Amino acid sequence: MFMVVDLQGFYSRDENVKAEVAEAYYTMNCVNQSNLPDLECSTENLKKVIAEDGMTWAELAVEITFMYRSMKGPRKPPMSAGHLDAWTLVQRLAWKACSSVSYPQMPPRLMNSAEAQQWGRDVHKEFERLIQAARTANPKLFGETGYYDSGKSIVPGPSKVKGHRYPDAVWAVAIDKPEVVFDLKTGSESVSIRPKWLRELNGGLPISHKDIRVIMLIC
Repeated sequence: MFMVVDLQGFYSRDENVKAEVAEAYYTMNCVNQSNLPDLECSTENLKKVIAEDGMTWAELAVEITFMYRSMKGPRKPPMSAGHLDAWTLVQRLAWKACSSVSYPQMPPRLMNSAEAQQWGRDVHKEFERLIQAARTANPKLFGETGYYDSGKSIVPGPSKVKGHRYPDAVWAVAIDKPEVVFDLKTGSESVSIRPKWLRELNGGLPISHKDIRVIMLIC
């Protein structure tokens, strides 16, 4: 059983890893072998090397993706057209929530201040309101929901119950049958979903619905 996080700098919406990932991988591999005297690991030099083979970073990214998919082990759950539409809808609601709450003016060194954290809480509150308003036309859309003990306890947010893990939005036929879950991050784009949170959420989801997409939303 496993879970996939999208929009963390690795996958594009075409299901392939991003070209930047291929570039970073080859650069890192080059640096690890930098004891070779004639090896220069600059991006431009590596670009010339792969160009000699008639390749681009984007084409290499597709090859890397194919390699991952051909390996044994769990696979990325498929995304239907409905799931992609849900992703688009929920991300738009996230952007709307982020833009509708005034951000405190502060220097970069205070980005993690109490004011910034309060802004994040206010954004999540507005996001939940927008989700609930959108449910009339989208009955498969649910707001913040807490899962615990393989789905034996499912509690709607925003009030938190200890032990539960609360994705900010869920796309499901019924709340105990999640298909895609979303988590909104209001920090910088470098913020990611913590592996510990993912493991705990995985343990909380219903047993037959663990192998699903977990998508990070950003402001």
